Amino acid sequence: MRGSHRVAIFLSTLFNPLVYCTLFLGALAFWRSAWAWRLLVVWLGLVAGPATLLYWGHARGIWSDWDVSRREERRTYMPGVVGFAGVTAASAWGFQFPAVLRFSVLAIAIWLVLSTVVGFWWKISLHVGGTVGIAGLAALVWGLNRALVVAWVPVAVAWARLVLKRHTWDQVIAGAFAGAIALAIAWLSWGPTIGL
Repeated sequence: MRGSHRVAIFLSTLFNPLVYCTLFLGALAFWRSAWAWRLLVVWLGLVAGPATLLYWGHARGIWSDWDVSRREERRTYMPGVVGFAGVTAASAWGFQFPAVLRFSVLAIAIWLVLSTVVGFWWKISLHVGGTVGIAGLAALVWGLNRALVVAWVPVAVAWARLVLKRHTWDQVIAGAFAGAIALAIAWLSWGPTIGL
């Protein structure tokens, strides 16, 4: 196995949407420890629920790999993930979570809906879309200068997905657009009202 292939596998694993979302929520917990139980609720809905569903489906042979890389398989997995995001968003609003958490959940839920709808007809890169969205959320939460620390991640992940032949250029670019569009929709819908 070539060194570039090993690096691509590492990047794809580390920045899998479930792992990257966990890293983002962990950073929020470090930043605002008083939000711990709320962050746990968000993590359960956006990460633990989809991961459990993935494990269950993979063990039963419903999905052939951990990336759910076949478009026809995503049609059965992604609606469940959207359901978890919907319950998480309802919890965040119902329990009046801090505005940053509500906005983050909203942006992620919109990204999941967009990716699911597009995914019924065309496979796009969830890895790239997730990294673009999280990098954008980091910029909104901590400011552009601090977010530059993670600005390289979407580019590196796009490279990794291409090296591993999991996606084409079009699918990587579409994934990036889905992440950016979701963030823009969330911002235009609600962002200015929360003081980010």
